[in-house]
Amino acid sequence: MNQLHYKRTGDPSNPTLIFIHGFMGDHRDWDPITSAISDTHDCVAVDLPGHGQSVGEGEAYDFASAATSLIDIADTVNADSFSVVGYSLGGRLALYFATMFAMRIDALVLESASPGLRNLAERAARRKHDEALACHLESQPLEQFIDAWYAQPMFATMHKHEDRFSALRQRRIEQDPKELTKNLVAMGTGAQPPVWDDLADHHIPTLLIVGEHDTKFRGIANEMATLSFAMKIETVQSSGHNVHFENPERYTVRLNEFFQQQI
Repeated sequence: MNQLHYKRTGDPSNPTLIFIHGFMGDHRDWDPITSAISDTHDCVAVDLPGHGQSVGEGEAYDFASAATSLIDIADTVNADSFSVVGYSLGGRLALYFATMFAMRIDALVLESASPGLRNLAERAARRKHDEALACHLESQPLEQFIDAWYAQPMFATMHKHEDRFSALRQRRIEQDPKELTKNLVAMGTGAQPPVWDDLADHHIPTLLIVGEHDTKFRGIANEMATLSFAMKIETVQSSGHNVHFENPERYTVRLNEFFQQQI
């Protein structure tokens, strides 16, 4: 697999943070955050397989390959150790990544993320759901799929930010639906290797960020935090699933506080 595309912002002599976006996103989603902390961190915002500029026939769009590609990026930027910030799909990958390369990771920020589905029946049902969703993605105009996606209740509060949401929607329209389909099948929740059983041994300092109005992922975060002493929860008011989009100011402050604690 070719190395994933990434954008680097900040001073390479500072601690490295690798940022991983969610489904249909790309490295530009993190611009408000990375620009705000680039004075104190070396920020590396990645395009996941099938997103942005990380596209190409024959690439392996799965968790193991994506995790290996993240290590390749860390090696390229000469980061012997680093921290990871992941949102939704990116958070799921970040947590899986941490089970494979724990010795390289200083700290984790997982925003609206899950350790996966626990049993085979749940994963099989979700794979069918993801495959059906992929069919919709391929068979209808991308704009129609995007509007249906963001009509989900967990994204409802994003629409209050009209100008910024319009810009985000435009970035989504620029994606390649065939590439997104490959990612959805290979890295959807149904395909995700569950890591619930690894949480008892999870020792990496971890901040779980969830939105006040995202009931489902608040519950998941609470359960994760009961299984690992290293995990702490930050609930951000007036936010849904995409906290860093809805409240970038509070998000940035909390990142700085959290990473300052790790020094």
